[in-house]
Amino acid sequence: MARDPILSIEQIPKNGNLRSASRSKSSRPLKKARLDSSTNRVRSSSRVKPRTELGIPDQTKREKAQKLGNKAQSRIRRNAKAGEADRRVFVKLPKHLYSGKRKMGKTDRR
Repeated sequence: MARDPILSIEQIPKNGNLRSASRSKSSRPLKKARLDSSTNRVRSSSRVKPRTELGIPDQTKREKAQKLGNKAQSRIRRNAKAGEADRRVFVKLPKHLYSGKRKMGKTDRR
């Protein structure tokens, strides 16, 4: 709103940018649908390759890489070693045996 310096009152602009006291008019659904129909076209999506085929495009090299991976895993399985997922720290002292036995020395209080 513009302020008139002489009268010191607020004037309403002529272009009608003020909100009306009544409900605002919603846009017509036909016009809205017409505008959206031109921009929202359905595009066909291309087929996505499996992730195993993305890294190595050649079929023979892909099979060789798979064999090498299986061979590395079989060596760990053969030796019955713990893999990455099997790493775990077990309890060093069983609590039911050692609870209440902290007597003299540095470890008598916390």
